[in-house]
Amino acid sequence: MSAVPILLFDREFDPEVLGHGSALDIRNIGPDRWGQLVSSCRASDLRLYHLTVPSLEGIQGLRRTKALTLQWANKITTVDPVFEMDWLETLSIIDLPKLRSIAGVGRLQNLTKLTLSGNQGSLNPPLRLETLRPLVGLSRLERLSIQVLRLEDDDIKCIASISTLRSLELSNQFARDQFAYLAKNLNAQLEEPISAYREVGLACKECGAVSYMFTGRRQPILCRTCDSARFDKQVDAFEALVAAA
Repeated sequence: MSAVPILLFDREFDPEVLGHGSALDIRNIGPDRWGQLVSSCRASDLRLYHLTVPSLEGIQGLRRTKALTLQWANKITTVDPVFEMDWLETLSIIDLPKLRSIAGVGRLQNLTKLTLSGNQGSLNPPLRLETLRPLVGLSRLERLSIQVLRLEDDDIKCIASISTLRSLELSNQFARDQFAYLAKNLNAQLEEPISAYREVGLACKECGAVSYMFTGRRQPILCRTCDSARFDKQVDAFEALVAAA
C-alpha cells in the first residue's frame, strides 16, 4: 500500500499534487491558501490537519471528496459548509474546541461512517456539543465513533434510534444506565455488542492477570480473579439495568 502524500501548506510545494492522487494529507492550512485548496484539490480521501482558517466556507466545492477528516481547528465555530457536502460517505471531526453544534448533519444522507472526538491527549479538551440528536437523521450510518466528548444534554440514548448502525465505539464518559439502554436496543444489530466490561491494557497489580474496565462513567477497573465478588456484582448490576431499560 502506497503512503498518503503529505502537503505542508505553510511551505513551498508543487501545486499540481492537489489535482492528482486519490488521497491527500494536507497540514498547516492558513487563510492565505484556503482558496487554492478548495478550488484545486481533487482527492477523494482528504485529511485536513491543523487549520488556522476562521471559516470552512468554500469546502463544499470539493465535489470529488468522499472521505473527509477535519482535525485540530481552533478557530472553527461551525461546520455548516461541510453539511452541504451531501455526497460525503465518511466524516471525521476531531479536536475542534469551539464547535458546539452538529445541527444539519442529517443532510449528509450518503454518510456511512462518522467520527466525533476531542483531542485524545490526556490533558487536552474534549469536543463539547449541545446534543447528538441530529444523528438520528442519518439514514445510512453504519459506523459511529464517539471519543473524548462532552454533551450539554448528557444524553447518548438517542443513538438507539439509528437502525442502520453496525459498529459503535463510545468512550467511557457517560452514565452506566445509558450504556445499558443502548445495549438493550442496539446489541442485536451491532457487530460487537455493548457489554458490562471490556479488557484494558493493564495487568492486575496482585496477580498479573488481565484487568477489565466496567462500562459507564466512574466505573472501576477490576481483576476477575482478585476482585471476583465485586466483579460479579458489577456484572449483575449492569445486566439488571439492561433488563430494566
